[in-house]
Amino acid sequence: MDKKVSFKNVLMVWIGIITMYTFYQYSLLDSVLNTVKQSGVNSLEDSTLITLIVTGQILVLIFILVGLMLVSIIFYFFGVLMQDDTSKTKYLYIISVVVFFNMLITVPLGCLNLFEGDKLITPSTNLYFVMFNPFLMLAIYVFYRLLSTTKLKRIVIVIYCVTYYLFQIASQTLL
Repeated sequence: MDKKVSFKNVLMVWIGIITMYTFYQYSLLDSVLNTVKQSGVNSLEDSTLITLIVTGQILVLIFILVGLMLVSIIFYFFGVLMQDDTSKTKYLYIISVVVFFNMLITVPLGCLNLFEGDKLITPSTNLYFVMFNPFLMLAIYVFYRLLSTTKLKRIVIVIYCVTYYLFQIASQTLL
């Protein structure tokens, strides 16, 4: 399975990531707006608050996409050091697909937030859920399978997967 990956494939995955992110953030909008209003910011109109919140969410999405590019460049650099001839685009595709599968958790959580508006549900609510998140496990499996298509040694692939798992746990529990 050593097919050439084009940037078009990466863009399709990014559209999926953007769609899931937008849906999840939309499900949080009322709760975030109410929290901001209760914090004492009554001098601003609702439209101004919504604009500020949406602008912040768009900036976070841009940082996610830039982060995908930076991580793929780091993986490419380590791949070059290990004499792997995988392209930068393929590494970007691999990282994007892994994040796509990891973000699948936002679909059921977004639905719960839309229908249970009085209680905010986030992916980092419970430590056990963070550690044994089935979508994170699926993402790690996909990560392993996609990295197996490269010329990296199996031990390097396992180290990449364990590192990804630890970074995900750290990022979810520190938020």
